[in-house]
Amino acid sequence: MTGDFQAQVIATSVSDFGVDRNYPLNTVSQRAFATYQRFTTCTNVHSARSTAGSHGFDWMDEVSESGTCGSQVEFTYGRNGATYTTYTGASSGNLYANVNNNYNDPASWDARETVTTGTVREILNPKIAAARKSIANDEVLIVASARDAGPSNGFDHFSQIRENGGGYSLLWIGISLSNKSVGHIDTWVRKANDIDEIRTSYVQDNIDNSANDSCQAFTYDGTFWGNNDTVSDFASNDVWDGFSSAIVETDDNLPCMAFAGTSGAFGYGLYFDAETVLNTQDNTIQGLSYSPNPIVDKLNVSAKNNVELLSVYNILGQQVEQLEPNSDRISLDMTYYSPGMYIMEIISNGEKAVYKLIKQ
Repeated sequence: MTGDFQAQVIATSVSDFGVDRNYPLNTVSQRAFATYQRFTTCTNVHSARSTAGSHGFDWMDEVSESGTCGSQVEFTYGRNGATYTTYTGASSGNLYANVNNNYNDPASWDARETVTTGTVREILNPKIAAARKSIANDEVLIVASARDAGPSNGFDHFSQIRENGGGYSLLWIGISLSNKSVGHIDTWVRKANDIDEIRTSYVQDNIDNSANDSCQAFTYDGTFWGNNDTVSDFASNDVWDGFSSAIVETDDNLPCMAFAGTSGAFGYGLYFDAETVLNTQDNTIQGLSYSPNPIVDKLNVSAKNNVELLSVYNILGQQVEQLEPNSDRISLDMTYYSPGMYIMEIISNGEKAVYKLIKQ
């Protein structure tokens, strides 16, 4: 690349921000959008947008959103002008959300919605992701680290969902534990219209250092979260809990995760895990669950219907286990398995699915 980079100041005194863009086939109408905290009399949440076709330059239409003193602001674009933002109250700790149906038009922001209150739940680093749907049929997730207000337990998963132009409602809240904490959440949306797949990556921090920290992921399939998937495959890989497990889209329109881990004399290594591994979770059987994962000794499988066949393969594709349980409850002893990644294949009620397992 030759020549100088170009830059433009959108606003001054900015302490946090979230950005996204629309994706027209003709970039003449492409815009970039942002919400950000700008200090005026407080860290007030503002929004702005670039002019159509300026490729992220010529910013305009700055407006204060609801006059809110906020923090931890994030932003996402949906489709056909639908834009969404989330942030926490600077003093209240409340989790808020706003929607705009007209490409961040300053006159089109709805009144803020209180998603949850800081007196009930402590929210850390909320993220927001919207499927590529128009606002009347939208599917929007807010995902954050959360714990009950007051206790000193670790943070766990918290997610709220907005569907079909309605308000936000609780989708999932995990159980906070004293020795584990979920943090550094990132989100990914398949950039294809009318597909509900949304993924989230995060770092699981073992606070007491009794085990290595790990990079994990969940997939939202349009209805609920699937099983969590450990992306840092080996127990010897200690993921750094000070850096996000970032998830992005590659040229083949599939997700790739990046995370730092395993300290050394010159810092941390950078690891990548592409969809070639993650897609073992894409084909699942409704009503089937398994835990724990990672596995220390036994894996418990529960299914809606009887499991006719359960097979386990190692990373080389070699079969190491095959059962014909003909039961909807299975306990698989993996005590003597070597640490590492395995693939479990299940056939139940004529359906076949594969799942990734991690043996510690």
